[in-house]
Amino acid sequence: MAAKVFALTRVEASKSGNLVHGVCSIVGRSLRVLYDFGVTRSFESSIFVDELCLLVRELHFKLLVLTPASEKASTFVVCSKCPMMIEGDKFKVNLICLPL
Repeated sequence: MAAKVFALTRVEASKSGNLVHGVCSIVGRSLRVLYDFGVTRSFESSIFVDELCLLVRELHFKLLVLTPASEKASTFVVCSKCPMMIEGDKFKVNLICLPL
């Protein structure tokens, strides 16, 4: 079974109590994000990982993901305990890297 990535509009995102839409800081760089604290897995683009020189590790399995465009993407890489700051609060999040 594959995981699924969902896409939302700004209006839809603003109506959800679990979503944070706005600017956050990851490894000291300000970025515009849509982050859902209620999901099982969080994803990021592999381009973003390379651009910020984030440390990655391999998962113990290959993850198949269905994207909103009904395409399949697979990965076995995660940024484990990536430091993220949102409105002054610090978090450590696991971000699964997708080749998008």
